[in-house]
Amino acid sequence: MTPRVRRTFWSLVVVAVAATGALSRALAARPGPATGLAVAGSAVLLAASASLALRILVVVGRRGTGRERSGGSG
Repeated sequence: MTPRVRRTFWSLVVVAVAATGALSRALAARPGPATGLAVAGSAVLLAASASLALRILVVVGRRGTGRERSGGSG
């Protein structure tokens, strides 16, 4: 994993954790229009950042197994 990919992955993880906290706080708040926007915004941010981080893991994992297969002799 290159430094740029590693930095992007961990940045997305931090954003996902922060969005989880914001979503939890918004779900515990009193109902209202602002609460609805906070829930929607934090849920979208959580879904986007978690899915992009997972995508990085899948691609990096796929590249790792491909190198092992093509790099072996015999």
